[in-house]
Amino acid sequence: MHFAILMMLALQTPEADQTLRWNLPEPVHAAFFSPAFEATFELGGWVNPFYLRGDFDGDGRVDYAVLVTRRDNRKKGIAVWLSSRSGSSLVMIGAGTPARAGEADTDDWSFFDVWQVYPRGRVRQGVGEGPPPRLKGDALLIEKSESASGLVYWDGKRFHWYQQED
Repeated sequence: MHFAILMMLALQTPEADQTLRWNLPEPVHAAFFSPAFEATFELGGWVNPFYLRGDFDGDGRVDYAVLVTRRDNRKKGIAVWLSSRSGSSLVMIGAGTPARAGEADTDDWSFFDVWQVYPRGRVRQGVGEGPPPRLKGDALLIEKSESASGLVYWDGKRFHWYQQED
């Protein structure tokens, strides 16, 4: 990636936000470019890539997880667009909305610096956790590099955390 674009992403300037907008896939534009969303949130560029594509609810259709920052308090999180929901409905994880991460709920998910799609399938036993979940769809593998990781997965009603490493 060109150095100037990397710097814009790091600084989270209006130009960086515009660059992120240009790269967001068309199916989610209605959700992420609505006046209500833009009044409260901005797209987040603190991790590359800034969005992931997977089938998070297991319905066979593409869903998107996008990094976001709440404008009023700068809290970071993930907005998940599930294609099975109508219109511009988003499920918020962090960014001012409490969600479990590790052993506690937090509304600021700025702690992670690596993420990827964890494909639907068998989940190995987590550290200090109960039995592994049965994934309905793909999950998000959230990591703090060289520290800890966990899966964020959909149970049919909401997202849950399952600790993987400590």
